[in-house]
Parts: sequence; structure tokens; C-alpha cells
Amino acid sequence: MFKKLFLFLSLFFACLSAFCQDPSTFLFRGVADNGLRDTCLQNGVYNITYPGQHVSTLLQYYGPGSSTGNFQLETSYWGELKYRNKIDGRVWTRWNRIWTGTTDSWNTDYAGKDRLFLQENGSTLIKGYGDKPFGVLDGAGNPVFNIGNNGFVGIGSEAVPGYRLAVAGTILAERIKVKASSTWPDYVFEDGYQLPSLQSVEQYIKANKHLPDVPSAADIAKNDIDVAEMNVILLKKVEELTRYLIDQQKKYDTEINELKNQVKILAGKK
Repeated sequence: MFKKLFLFLSLFFACLSAFCQDPSTFLFRGVADNGLRDTCLQNGVYNITYPGQHVSTLLQYYGPGSSTGNFQLETSYWGELKYRNKIDGRVWTRWNRIWTGTTDSWNTDYAGKDRLFLQENGSTLIKGYGDKPFGVLDGAGNPVFNIGNNGFVGIGSEAVPGYRLAVAGTILAERIKVKASSTWPDYVFEDGYQLPSLQSVEQYIKANKHLPDVPSAADIAKNDIDVAEMNVILLKKVEELTRYLIDQQKKYDTEINELKNQVKILAGKK
């Protein structure tokens, strides 16, 4: 009985040793120039020299049957950490930086609090992957903030091509400035401006069901509202209305003065 148990345990540990890599094969492999990193293919740790600079540590590993091929992880004295792999044992991928002295992932702020940031050449950066957009999601996977291709931004929604900022929801702001691209309609008060007659405005409204120069409900439903352009249009209408009121007041003042004069004449005759 004990002999069978001993044989079973011996066989078990023999199989376990065969399955696991022999630690003795994962050793310090010596020193190599940085130009010879491609030839450091034995599993283990290497010192990589950079002439006139420093010596880094390179970890090389290739698991039997691994489809990713050889894997190398290198770290330097200034804290850079990067990796690459040799696809199918033929071609090395480019080095991918995990952490560098100029691009940090974690650091502390002035209060000593941990914070996450990406910094490069003095600027704090957020980078997507290739032509893929960068997104921030909530716990339920809903989009909170998205940066799409060409710098289009979405808040609460996906980025919408053609719109630098797309917001799904209500915006609360204490002050908004819109840079107007159209001419401000002060020209309405110029002497040479031809004010449309009220009769022509009335005819236009009857035919089109909206004011001249103002987009129709169908246009708004199709093209949305340009806030800057709409402010210009509305101001123009307010200025035209002001001129109508001034002209009407002048007309009424003239008529009232004429009536006053007639009253005086009639009163004098009596």
C-alpha cells in the first residue's frame, strides 16, 4: 500500500516538474549592447548597455507553444518600462511604453494625493489608440465623454462628425459667448436702408406663415438652429419693428398736430 502511494506521489511530482519550467533555465544571461537586444532570445534576465549612458534590465521569456512569440520587458534607471513581442517568432512588434519618465500614469499632486494623468513634454495628455476614439463610460457602460476622430467631442453621447461638441441633455452656464460670423444688423438704421412696407410683410406672412428672412418650422426641423445666426435675424426684426414704430409715431404726431390746429380754427370761428 505504502509502496503504491510512494510510486503515485513520485509520478505526480515528476509530471509536475516536467509541466513547470525548470527555474534553472531562467537565469541572468549576461550583458548585451542595446543594438543586440533582438538576439537575446534565451529565457532569463539581461543587462542592456547604452553606450555612454546607462545599463537597463531586460527580461526575455518565451513560453512553449506561445502564439505571441518571444516577450521582452525592459526597464531603465529613469523608470521607463516598455515591452514588445516577436510575432510567430519572426517579426518584433514596436516597443510599447507602459511608463516613462516623461509619460507618467500615476503620481501625486501638491497635497500628496494619488492621481492619474498622462504627461509628455510638459503637457498633460489624453491619447486614444490609433484612429480609435477615446471614451469615458459610467458604471452602466453609458457614454459620459467621448473624443472622436478629428477632435469631435460628445458629452452624454457619441461624438457626432461635423460638430465639434455634441451634448445630450441640458447645458447649465453662467455666461456664454458666441462668435458671430454674420454682419450685425445696425445697417437697418442707415438712411439708405429700404424698410419693407407693412403691406408686403403681411402678404409674405399670409403666403409663407412666417416672417421674411426667418427660417420656417420645416427648415428648423431639418437643419436645427444656428444660435449666432438666429440672434442676428431676430435683432434685425427688432430693429425693423423699432423703425416701424418710430415712423408710425411720427405719422400720428403729425395727424394729431393737424387735428389740434383744426380744433383751434373751429374754436376761433365760434
